[in-house]
Amino acid sequence: MKASVFCEPDRGSYTVEAALSLTVFTACLMALLSILTVIKTEAEISDALHETAMELSQYSYVYGRTEYLKEEAEERLPVLQQLLGSDDEGFSDLALTGPAVAKFLTKENFSKENADEWLKKQGVEKGYEGLDFMDTQVLMDGKTIRIVANYNLKVQTFGLFEKTLHQRAAAVTYGLLPTDAALKAGRQKPAESTIWQESNFVRGRYFAEKVRSAAEYGAPVKPGQGIDLYDAASGTYGEVESINLFLPSYATSPSGESSADARAAAFTPRKEAVEKALFGYVKGLSKDISTLGKEVTLADGSTVKTVQPRRKILILVVPEEVKQNKSMKSLLSSLAEQAQVRQGVTVEVRYEQKALVQNREEAQV
Repeated sequence: MKASVFCEPDRGSYTVEAALSLTVFTACLMALLSILTVIKTEAEISDALHETAMELSQYSYVYGRTEYLKEEAEERLPVLQQLLGSDDEGFSDLALTGPAVAKFLTKENFSKENADEWLKKQGVEKGYEGLDFMDTQVLMDGKTIRIVANYNLKVQTFGLFEKTLHQRAAAVTYGLLPTDAALKAGRQKPAESTIWQESNFVRGRYFAEKVRSAAEYGAPVKPGQGIDLYDAASGTYGEVESINLFLPSYATSPSGESSADARAAAFTPRKEAVEKALFGYVKGLSKDISTLGKEVTLADGSTVKTVQPRRKILILVVPEEVKQNKSMKSLLSSLAEQAQVRQGVTVEVRYEQKALVQNREEAQV
């Protein structure tokens, strides 16, 4: 009797097919996990940006009113001291267009306990420091808050291939400004209005753009880098700031004066307050210059290498009526001389638009 021989010709092919199928399945699974990581990372960053935008929207009212509500703002929102880096100098009209503010708040608003470590694990190059907030714009048009973060994400494909994605996350909202709040409360704007009645956000951007467009001290710089103007050939770095010297914070109001000129001339400047504000700007300019990298991005998108500063200039805009006040002009002249000697900063005072208008107190409500 012959032994039976059973042949299994398909066993080998099944093994090969199973191996190939498993490989494809594993690759697909890893690809899916990579996609999920990308989506998860973007969602976490977007959520943090959204919280930052909403927070700045809430803060914008207080920011816009800091000239009138300094003590209240410092008491109610101590985090603003960190944002402004003011230490013991108090609040000032800093250009909060910024990447610096967005970067600070977004990290605070991250749902993960250690944002930097978590982002690195997800493949974000340089972790939290790899988030570029340069395209962030806060109230640059007077109403919109746009928080933007660009970053490079190395896709985790577990050794199958290497891929780095350039990602962009953004959150947009509107700021609650003092003007908006007044209108919502049913109050009307005064019949006569000037730029000095706008929030310091709007006013600061208005004067900055006016000076930048003239390009008198150099080319306009892309917002978010601190400085407003830069000229590599002359080593000039410039910033534009403004102070309404007729506000109660900076001057004592007269009584009994009828004509506008007589009233403007009768204001008594608060020397310490004006000095504190002006030197806050002077120190801010020097600090912004020191923190610049090797290149400056101009408004047209081109980049220019930074050079050793040979001229640091602060363009200080004040109301037109300051011309009528000898005490104010003398104080500004004296402080400008001190800024040049102590900090090496040239202060140029410009007089722009009238600030003393009818129904002024209604405008400040």
